[in-house]
Amino acid sequence: MKVGTVTAPLLNGIAGKLEQLGFDAVLLSDTQNRAPEVWTALGAASCETNTALLGPGITNTVTRDPAVIASAATTLQMLSAGRAILPIGRGDSAAMFSGNQPAKVAEFETSVQQIRDYLHHYHADRAGYQSSMDWLAIAAEHGPVPIEVIPSGPRMTEVAARTADRISFAVGADPEYIAQFRDHARQAALDAGRDPAKLKFGAWLNVVVNPDRAVALEAVRGTTAVWARFSTHRRDKHNLPKPLRDVVEHLKHYDKTQWAQQGATTEAMMPTEFVDWFAIAGDVDYCRERLKGIAALNLDFCYIVPGNLGFADAVGEASIRTFAKEILPGLRRSQ
Repeated sequence: MKVGTVTAPLLNGIAGKLEQLGFDAVLLSDTQNRAPEVWTALGAASCETNTALLGPGITNTVTRDPAVIASAATTLQMLSAGRAILPIGRGDSAAMFSGNQPAKVAEFETSVQQIRDYLHHYHADRAGYQSSMDWLAIAAEHGPVPIEVIPSGPRMTEVAARTADRISFAVGADPEYIAQFRDHARQAALDAGRDPAKLKFGAWLNVVVNPDRAVALEAVRGTTAVWARFSTHRRDKHNLPKPLRDVVEHLKHYDKTQWAQQGATTEAMMPTEFVDWFAIAGDVDYCRERLKGIAALNLDFCYIVPGNLGFADAVGEASIRTFAKEILPGLRRSQ
């Protein structure tokens, strides 16, 4: 299994450092009110890396037009000699901090299909207007950038199965729950006339490694709230696993002004039992054992989401380095 990670687009060689630690993919967060511009940072990252896949983690169709996304992704594909990927979702912090809401599912699917048309055919139907991007053909030798959709519910899983090349599930770290989404995606791809064997499947995993389990749990509590909150968008909340169903009403009142901040009110109220179910937090042996269940799913890839600040705080940096040294080699061999 290939293993990537996500961090803020720090302009300090962070992508090169993560590649040197052994990560197969480096995603830089796309949240313009909280971090530097992601596509500029990704261009810089392409110059400091040699093998890692690069992409935004995660871009959206609310603050960025489909043509802008296709242009930026293809530029990165050229700069990185074919190492670009395009994780894309309905919108979270980038949208909320610009006064917007996440895209509606149907609108999102239309936008993703437009991006796909640009990347594969160099033109797209924009409400009856044939929008051309012929210059994208100069990157043809590297192939179109793979589109990756990140579902947290059944409707988005079906959208992903119809439009994406890669599907990564943001549903926590319970293997059985991840497997349900993967199986649903495979069936949805068949229903759409696509071969599920040609899709790549992955998962986003909130992981903090620390010898003090209490420290690890506190470090991952904030990102657990952020990622679990996506499930509040679902219409069929009664079908959620009990640990998630028990906190979904609480997450509806998430304080957006405190997004991913250490000590945020919502974070502080997240039950430890839920954090322990949704995330993976503990010492090396504990995390390695939990990750065995993920590896047994035979996913193509996963992303390790560190604590609130990742490389920007001591606990996060130590976690990433320990993970890379003690756990990453075994996960990569599991494929």
